Amino acid sequence: MDGMYSLLSKCRCIQHLNLKYARFLNDQHVAELSLFLAGLKSINLSSCNHLTESALFSLVRSCPLLSDIKMERTNIGKESAVSSNSLRDFVVVNPQLKSLCLARCEHLKDENIILFASIFPTLELLDLRFSDQISEELSLFSLVKNCPSLSEIKMEDTDIGKENVENNDSMMDIGIYPQLKSLYLGDNLWLSVQKIIMFASSIPSLQLLDLNDCDLSDGIWQFVRRFDMITHLNLASCTDVNKFKMNFVLPKLQVLDLADTGVDDETVYAISKSCPGLLELLLKYCYYVTEKGVKHVVENCKQLRKIEFSDFYVHDTIRELAMDALFASVLKFL
Repeated sequence: MDGMYSLLSKCRCIQHLNLKYARFLNDQHVAELSLFLAGLKSINLSSCNHLTESALFSLVRSCPLLSDIKMERTNIGKESAVSSNSLRDFVVVNPQLKSLCLARCEHLKDENIILFASIFPTLELLDLRFSDQISEELSLFSLVKNCPSLSEIKMEDTDIGKENVENNDSMMDIGIYPQLKSLYLGDNLWLSVQKIIMFASSIPSLQLLDLNDCDLSDGIWQFVRRFDMITHLNLASCTDVNKFKMNFVLPKLQVLDLADTGVDDETVYAISKSCPGLLELLLKYCYYVTEKGVKHVVENCKQLRKIEFSDFYVHDTIRELAMDALFASVLKFL
């Protein structure tokens, strides 16, 4: 550590620092290093598994220009919540943190997320993937309520929705939050259609929604129609996608991922009529789609650039269709 202290003390203009896998670092080390890094703008401390939120707070307190922090696979959440005295310090400092990655932090809890939402109001991107102690949708709403510039949240493979807080007083006045544009909720087994409809009413400007591998068998298309600004929709490995009813239009939808959903020609036809602006349709492992379905999509989606299939799991008629110059340019096999 003496060598690192000596180096940083002579390089006080460092703006970007990558200390990923520096597993010897602890909270005290980061607190001392941060004193030399007043001009720091980004830092990567991922897989420094001894670090807790104390290191995070030291950084934002000592580095007022810091806008990007990556602390994936750390012990964030293991220590007790920040004291009220420290919280007052953050209000004075007003950190300019815009991007925070806390993916795969196994100790991260809802109370941590709610706290971070209150002390990092300038956040624009937050990555909370693979944190299975996050279970309340209240965490999500605390973020969008307290962070007016937050446009992207990644919460894949958490337990969001597991805790039922629908009657919580804090959920009574959810509000409208048009700033959120991208929401990743894939592999969340506790999500329900009702909860996503609740999200839809509060985030009307959402453009990207990832629900990959979510069990939404009680009416997947009930909520999709509510996101009329959506441009990218991932329903890969979701159930009951074949129950699509063509009674609404998603004019702005450009990319639709239906991989491994078991859709057939009838469903693909209905989707092509409701989503005329499609640029990409991803159909990997959708063996029930034949040349008939592909022709419908090409006919109804005039701007289409790509229909993607799995090279080893595709109907024979699709391979034959790929020989036709009219379809060869859009059919892709991976």
